[in-house]
Amino acid sequence: MIGKTIISLIPIVFIAHVIHFLGIFSASLEYQEKYSDCEYVQVKGFDSVGPEDSVFYNKDILIAMQVNLHKIFQIESLETAKKGGFYAVYGISTGKLEAKKIQIKNYPDNIIFIPHGIYLRDSNYLHVINHSFYSGGERVDTFKIQLDEKGEVTLEYLHYTQMDEKFNGITNDIAFLTAERFLISDWMVFPAPLSGPKDQPAWQKVVTMIIQTLKIKTTYVWDCTYVQGGLATCSKLRNSAGIMINGIAFDGKDTIAVADTADRQIKLFRLNNSNQEIDLIQNLSVDQLPDNITYDTVNKQFISAGLNSISEFLTLTPKIEKIQQNPTKKSIVDMEGRVHTIKLNPTTKQFESQLLFSSSKAVAGLSGALIDESQKYLFLNSFPDKSLVVCTRRS
Repeated sequence: MIGKTIISLIPIVFIAHVIHFLGIFSASLEYQEKYSDCEYVQVKGFDSVGPEDSVFYNKDILIAMQVNLHKIFQIESLETAKKGGFYAVYGISTGKLEAKKIQIKNYPDNIIFIPHGIYLRDSNYLHVINHSFYSGGERVDTFKIQLDEKGEVTLEYLHYTQMDEKFNGITNDIAFLTAERFLISDWMVFPAPLSGPKDQPAWQKVVTMIIQTLKIKTTYVWDCTYVQGGLATCSKLRNSAGIMINGIAFDGKDTIAVADTADRQIKLFRLNNSNQEIDLIQNLSVDQLPDNITYDTVNKQFISAGLNSISEFLTLTPKIEKIQQNPTKKSIVDMEGRVHTIKLNPTTKQFESQLLFSSSKAVAGLSGALIDESQKYLFLNSFPDKSLVVCTRRS
């Protein structure tokens, strides 16, 4: 009798898991007390769709990657997909924002460039995850940042390290602890085919959905050594297992924050500078699907951004053309995104999360956020929208 009761409860439990995983009943929230008036950063003469990730080069310049990740992973074959690049936003310190395409020097013509996570190291080097698929596998490319005679950013390609084929198409974000040591996340259960994500077998997609819905932890942070021109050596970071490990941020000193998107959780790690070991110190729950994480050096805090529900993400594909061809200055699609600050409480010695911004109108597919040095601007990244979005601090 008890066995039959338990068996009869299995479908109910599974349905409950599905509802929670999709966030179908997640409460919407509009919170723009600190930042509002969100608009696309105006760009001319080049494709700015898909600014998934960005970094500040200095107080006046922001570097954003650009690639149509949603179409590449959900809709298009690699042969029809537009390849990626970068653009810079200038004039941040003066309030006269202007976006321009960044020239890349010496990049190999035979390697497809589909950037994902990026990391600025030592103020001069940009490390970039590149899903180059059949043209070069999974790579981490390294560029040197230079300023030309006009004070504008150019990138000079230097070298790469190859990732093992088990990472193909599924590495997501990256953080360098030294010039040779980096952390990288894999966010999906199965690697993508070399021919591109569109050719992923249907059974793998179904199994992935079941695993994520049941909250089975199959993705990790990997602790890797950069081997120039060769295969990076990587091992799983202890206690980093998650359902959908995603964004990584490093404070440059001893603290690392990692997002588990599907588990609505931020993992905090401590780097022991004496022996270089990395230990999990806290699991912090948040009321968002945390995607990318950045570190705010001015306020000594991490900034986490992401969607409110997976169910909204699943409605994205039919709207993609409307989103990316929107002729107005503001987003016209309802898709809630939330930004949280994560800061250490000096009394409790625990990290705490606080809502900074929430809106269903600001941007479609929120993936990350940055606050400039003056605190005047909140920049919002996204994986499918037509451009970077900037919100202005309320007076």
